[in-house]
Amino acid sequence: MSGDNDRFGIAFETALLFKRLFDKQPEATELRIIDGDHTWAVWANALDGALKYLYRFAARPQPVAPSSGEIAVSGEIAVTRPP
Repeated sequence: MSGDNDRFGIAFETALLFKRLFDKQPEATELRIIDGDHTWAVWANALDGALKYLYRFAARPQPVAPSSGEIAVSGEIAVTRPP
């Protein structure tokens, strides 16, 4: 995340990426350009909305079976035995 005054040019590159993604999946692509530079203040203001958008497309973690030498506790790997 960065603002429209970003000293690294991220906003420009993001706009180019947005166009390519929008051409392929317009219903799932959004672009937000906000005022600011590449600073924590910009991140702090935009992070909540960005994560909410991202989590709309993320799947819940799936349980993983333990591999050799690992003990599973409640579907999560809790202890690893030395080989």
